[in-house]
Amino acid sequence: MSTRSNLLILTCSFALGVFTHAQQKDSSKETTSPFVAKHLQLTYENFSLPLDKAANLQRQHHSDQDLYHLIVKKVAKKTATQETLTIISTAPSTPSIIEEISEQIYPTEWEPSILPGGELPETSATPTLPESIIPSSFETKNVGLTLEVTAAIVDRFTANGEGAKSLIEKINAPTTNPFEDPIDEVTQEQIIDAISKNQIHYDQIIELDLQPTLVFRAQDHIINPGKFQISKPNFEIQRLRTQLRLKPFAPTFLGTMTPPPSSKIHSEEKRVWFTFITAKIKSLPSQPHYNRTDK
Repeated sequence: MSTRSNLLILTCSFALGVFTHAQQKDSSKETTSPFVAKHLQLTYENFSLPLDKAANLQRQHHSDQDLYHLIVKKVAKKTATQETLTIISTAPSTPSIIEEISEQIYPTEWEPSILPGGELPETSATPTLPESIIPSSFETKNVGLTLEVTAAIVDRFTANGEGAKSLIEKINAPTTNPFEDPIDEVTQEQIIDAISKNQIHYDQIIELDLQPTLVFRAQDHIINPGKFQISKPNFEIQRLRTQLRLKPFAPTFLGTMTPPPSSKIHSEEKRVWFTFITAKIKSLPSQPHYNRTDK
């Protein structure tokens, strides 16, 4: 092969490399744009510590992130316990639910009916016991974790200098929505250009509406009407409902979903449950990618 041919191949290869690098560079810019479609991935976790250790840890006034990492280290040292781990992906502002449950069906009424104290009613002046007691009404209880969540992404723009203040005023004006295309006064290109030149600062927060519910079936309550034995289930419930704003990619402390003091199913040692949520914002690819295998 001639030297000229080698030079031509080398030049084409270099051009292809430059073109590929440019494509990758443009793709990375797209993922940082506020106009790229996104979804949320939420990680919900519960940890438990002995009451005295939990109280001492809370008195140290750690940030949410430091508190989370300290507890994770305690889990590795087996001085704390990770109780739950649940991950859910959701579209912004879309109510979502995840259930890790088993349905418990149990009777609530019997024939003949049973008095509140567990006795059978007298059927005549000389009461006689029936041959059997038959369940006549039932209820269903979801035992396990139910997590209901709605999370919205809020984009925030702030000026880094006097020159960008007018642009920020237009973006934040009530009649201007920078996420609609076309935009009356401010184009997407203007906003992206201002971000790339560091004229305006762009960040995001997450508005969260969250309700986790944990239900456990405790030891059944036994009643003995006459010669029969009937059990009624007892349930223990841990529930939290909160609305808050949080930073993405940062563990946020929600509160303590601690079992009730009279719990029959958890250890006799008093323990406190620490509940955290971590929200990640993920950009959706502009085009789907497929792995194709030619035979």
